[in-house]
Amino acid sequence: MNKSKEENVKKAKAIRRNNDQMKKAKKKERKEALIKENKVKKEYKQLSEGNEQRVIRKRRILLVESVLLIVISAILISLICNKTFFREEYKTENVDISIPLLYYFVEDDGKVITFKTLRKSAYDKEYFNSYLENLSVYNCNNEIFYYDEDSSTTIYGVDVEKDFALKTISVYYSNETPANLCK
Repeated sequence: MNKSKEENVKKAKAIRRNNDQMKKAKKKERKEALIKENKVKKEYKQLSEGNEQRVIRKRRILLVESVLLIVISAILISLICNKTFFREEYKTENVDISIPLLYYFVEDDGKVITFKTLRKSAYDKEYFNSYLENLSVYNCNNEIFYYDEDSSTTIYGVDVEKDFALKTISVYYSNETPANLCK
């Protein structure tokens, strides 16, 4: 009986050991599963944050593109609506003069027409010298007048003032003939 008791005790110890080992294995598996689950959650969180940042970045880019599109459209509309920007002449009831493209009309007070441009001032001066050479020249009282017979316009001066980037071109004119201006 002693032997069978000892064997029963040994079997019980072996069963407890086996149960303890199984518990440890299950605990280890649960721990590894938790670690794996935490790792997956962490990776998902990082991906989510990365996606959120990408979405925010895309929204910012879209906003900047929209603002740029609106600004460029507004500039183009103002240039298209301008009297001279895409035209090669400035024409009203009082005056008809030839100008280069990309001149932005500013003002016409009846005696002086003012334009703005980004072109080089040397080009502007050369263009107007060439334009004035094609008109009839009158010299009266030490003043030179350029008369355009087609439009009945007398030009008596062109100034090109250089600002920082913009140039201001002023064309001085009259509707009278040079003979009337000499009087």
